[in-house]
Amino acid sequence: MNLKKNIQEVISYIGAVNEWRNDFSDPRRKKADSLNQLLYGESFQKIKGCGCIDDFLNVLTFWNDDKIKLKIKQMAGLYRMKKGELVGFGGSHYTEANMTDNKAIEILSRFPNLIDLFDEFPENWNKKKEVRTNREIELYALNKSELRELCVVIAVCKEIESPKKKSREKTLVDFIIINE
Repeated sequence: MNLKKNIQEVISYIGAVNEWRNDFSDPRRKKADSLNQLLYGESFQKIKGCGCIDDFLNVLTFWNDDKIKLKIKQMAGLYRMKKGELVGFGGSHYTEANMTDNKAIEILSRFPNLIDLFDEFPENWNKKKEVRTNREIELYALNKSELRELCVVIAVCKEIESPKKKSREKTLVDFIIINE
């Protein structure tokens, strides 16, 4: 699935919205509804003249490459926050709309009780590894600047956000392990 292409296709329907808005069987309405479900988790109401379609189309035009990359990363993620939940952490706020696996791991490593705010997470999310893998041993032998450089390379290659400069060594190693 090419999310950017789907968004561009639905945006191209804006000029003819009056032709398909009230026709529940029109392929353009179905495509827009499917995209709305994917991006926002909800279907359009089956009411003639529903303003939700106009709202969706207006907001859709603001989806840029960064937002699309974040959504793709979230869709591939193992951690999903419950709808309507909010976590304040490190000066930022996180919801189901902007939570990533890396941020979830970082938050839950410090505040494991917040797992209740997630409806999807790996079964072994809180199990501490007692034995490090060979790769972890190699990574922990590197200094922090080398770890950061490796994180940046991985982030650029995968077109994802790398950990912040002030991230702890464990966060950097976890990022590398998860994304290699």
